[in-house]
Amino acid sequence: MRTLLLILALIFVSIQEARSCHATALLNYAQQQYSAGLGIQITADSDAPTCGCDGYWMDIEVRELGTAFDAAPFAPGFYGPLSSMPYYQSATMMKPDCVIQTYPWVTIPDSILCNGATYLYRLRENHNGTVGPWTPIQSFVATNGALTPFPASVDFSYHNVCLGDSIEFISSVTGQSPTSYNWYMGDSVSIQNDTMFNYLYTVPGTYEVSLEIGDGTGCPEGVVHTVHVNPIPIVDFSPSSFMACGEACISFVDLSTIVSGSIDTWLWDFDDGDTSHLQDPNHCYYNTGTDTLIYSPSLVLVSDSGCTDSVIHPLSVVVYEDFSPPVLTSNGTELYVNAHDSIQWYVNGNPIFGANDTMHIAIHNGHHYAIVWNEYGCSESTDSIYFNFSYIEEMSDTWNTIYPNPVSLPGRIYMSELSSDGSIKVFSVGGKLLYQGHLNAGVNSLELPQLPNGLVIIGVSGDEGVLRYKLIVE
Repeated sequence: MRTLLLILALIFVSIQEARSCHATALLNYAQQQYSAGLGIQITADSDAPTCGCDGYWMDIEVRELGTAFDAAPFAPGFYGPLSSMPYYQSATMMKPDCVIQTYPWVTIPDSILCNGATYLYRLRENHNGTVGPWTPIQSFVATNGALTPFPASVDFSYHNVCLGDSIEFISSVTGQSPTSYNWYMGDSVSIQNDTMFNYLYTVPGTYEVSLEIGDGTGCPEGVVHTVHVNPIPIVDFSPSSFMACGEACISFVDLSTIVSGSIDTWLWDFDDGDTSHLQDPNHCYYNTGTDTLIYSPSLVLVSDSGCTDSVIHPLSVVVYEDFSPPVLTSNGTELYVNAHDSIQWYVNGNPIFGANDTMHIAIHNGHHYAIVWNEYGCSESTDSIYFNFSYIEEMSDTWNTIYPNPVSLPGRIYMSELSSDGSIKVFSVGGKLLYQGHLNAGVNSLELPQLPNGLVIIGVSGDEGVLRYKLIVE
């Protein structure tokens, strides 16, 4: 029994799900007929899935030829005729069965129709505030209309604009002078009894603008034009850099966008007398003097509809005086660079930790060079010098033996006899000078200052030349 009830429940749910309590697209929407003494009658079919719920409506919107749809607001679910154009009406019916069902005929009475005039209409389904899509626009001719046309023709002048520009609308009437002018601007705004005015749209797009004239006794005469409000480009760009010394070669990347249409023209002004029409140009700035030069590049865009906008980049390009390349000199394995604000020594492309002084002792195989920075942050590299330390001379009983090694500080080191006066220098492995002193001819005993533990480099100079040794400090 429970299984049977479950099956019945599932069948009931499936039937309910097959039904649609919301509005759908109408079928056979071109049905129309003329009823003598009444007027034009129109109907359409409701699709099968809409059934079993509360009442359904078929909404109709009727417009005169020459006026735009949506020129005035439409209230979904309205039932009952209006006395003038634009005309709205709804037919209602219940749908207990899930079949295609025809709505009752809706009559558009002859009393509100202008004899011989062509009218346009569209339909949609409406249910509890939800609406289906409008049908394609249909038409009919009022062959027995009770109203006579207003004896005049009307037109108006306008021009398409870019967003932010107002449009001047000017009406022109040939024939009898009207007593009413009704403008529908295509954005839910209507204007009455103005023959000319300026109007500003706040959103780009296409607007169907219509004008109706009349005297309140017959059919109004109307005209509709399509007005285009074109978007303006949103200008944005990015330079690849903002600062250099002497020469700044910069890539400018266009980041601009536009809502619709396309950008046709780029005009770059680099603020130094040069311009470009490329989308993403490259440009070089030069400073051959001693003054700092500041440039404010700008970009002007023109869209395919002729709309334009421009921007000056908020960050200026600054070109400082030329930064002369640093000079690298050497004295044996002692390397020197002329002073700058910041220095970093490299070997084989790798920075040497702690090597940031104007003098550096080379102790590694490979190419040694320095990169220096000036006060503006510009950098230059020196030439490189190659060293090949296939071995470091071992301390021995030759003319300049140093002992003890390792040495504990505070303490002394002893050096074998020198044939002449000389000098001694102690460097960190990064090339920093830690100590220097004088050596006398003969045997020397030297009290070393406090040095950092680890490896240091001893340089001894005399008539025999310059020798380098490793000394371990404990």
